[in-house]
Amino acid sequence: MMPEVAESSKRPRTPKQQDRAARILDSARRAFAENPFDEVLIEDVARQASVGKGTIYRYFPDKESLYFAVIFQGIEELKEQIRSVLTIQSQLEIKIRELIATLVAFFQQNRFFFRLMNLEDGKVGGESRPNRQRWHRERADLIDAIAAVLEYGRDTGALDIVYPRTGAQILLGMVRSVLRHNEEDLAVQQMADEIARIFFSGVSYR
Repeated sequence: MMPEVAESSKRPRTPKQQDRAARILDSARRAFAENPFDEVLIEDVARQASVGKGTIYRYFPDKESLYFAVIFQGIEELKEQIRSVLTIQSQLEIKIRELIATLVAFFQQNRFFFRLMNLEDGKVGGESRPNRQRWHRERADLIDAIAAVLEYGRDTGALDIVYPRTGAQILLGMVRSVLRHNEEDLAVQQMADEIARIFFSGVSYR
């Protein structure tokens, strides 16, 4: 079993430390996107980030804490992108199409989120390990962010949808399914357009 660390790891304080941590996270993000967790080596991450292996351990106590730091950074970026959809000055249909395109593009570029979702969603019972607990909270926040866009549509009378949060789960599931299988080798925009077409038909877009 991999070791667990608490969420409250020490954060860099100086601009130089912040830049170094950002380079480490960027390098780790590429490594985890391209390889399964067990095949990612801290040595490789350090080399790509132009730092020593020991430097990484000063910021992240072990590989799992680095992995989840990448996950939490990415999911926060995605939530911010989703929230920004509500600020678009356009019709609701365009907002939702933009939301779907944002989800497809993000998960296409960050496939390791799929691996984590499949691993964690398949677990039964409670999870006491801090990183896992935070992951489940972050995932719930992601669903809430998607649901907020659907709630806006419901509240303005544009969408005939009763349970926005369930709708958000369905929409996220559609994105995951299309990306996982994509047997027709569709481009990101083609996938987003097809998901939007089916989603709108399912919720009776007016």
